[in-house]
Amino acid sequence: TQSTAASSMVELEGSQVSSPPSLQELCGKVALEQILRSDQPDSDFASLDSRSQVLLFTRLRTKYARLRMRDRRWRRLAYFCPRTDLDIYLSPARIEPVGDDDDEQDRYNQQRSFLDQWSYFTPDDYDSESKDQDDPECDEANAPKLVDGIRWHNLNLVSKLPKTDLKLCFHNWCLNPCPCRPKGSELFSGRVSSQLLLYRLNVIFGMPPPREHDTYKCCWVADLRNRDGVSVLSLQDFKGGADARFHGTPEASVDALKLLNFLIGMECLHTYDGVVAGTRA
Repeated sequence: TQSTAASSMVELEGSQVSSPPSLQELCGKVALEQILRSDQPDSDFASLDSRSQVLLFTRLRTKYARLRMRDRRWRRLAYFCPRTDLDIYLSPARIEPVGDDDDEQDRYNQQRSFLDQWSYFTPDDYDSESKDQDDPECDEANAPKLVDGIRWHNLNLVSKLPKTDLKLCFHNWCLNPCPCRPKGSELFSGRVSSQLLLYRLNVIFGMPPPREHDTYKCCWVADLRNRDGVSVLSLQDFKGGADARFHGTPEASVDALKLLNFLIGMECLHTYDGVVAGTRA
């Protein structure tokens, strides 16, 4: 029948395709555009006949409903998407790094300096180290052996304002308010996603070697040993979010914090032509 044929024309592989606008909708759109461009929109609206006002009001209600839907989607995206990922998502396809060629070379030199400071544990390293019994969050079988020293993790990393560097805070903020954590402050997992963190680790250090871990809570783990031979920075996925843990000397703790802030910032470059890691050329 004609109705069946018409309905098939607005369906494509099971997806509903919007039908052409009606004459009434087109009139409402034209009227709305004219009113919005007018220097006296209120008086122009009052001068319309009742039918035109109804068409215009219907058009406004439709646009308002769409804006509300977009606002809900944006709020959800802004709430769940980490800050650096959101900045990349909202930016042009290619983000031009700030500065000239010398600044770009400085960033690459900084990435090479991290290679001098940190290196992955190898499978042989895991076999020779014992299990750390002090970490209940994730199965640490075959984890690197840690030494006495400074210890911190994801919840100790906080930035007072979005896009500012992460700093360490050891205050028990769960019990009492902390000046390091004002309203709007962000934790490490709120600054970068698990997938972007792993990608940027690959850009700087290459693919992490495989290691045994709790595949229920963690889908990847990368352990970096400091050049002092005893300090360890562990980066991993934990329940879908980025997670960081450190145990070692005070000097290596400073180096680890510098590396984390570099990984979550817009200074981390792809190996190709100064492209910000996480974007494409």
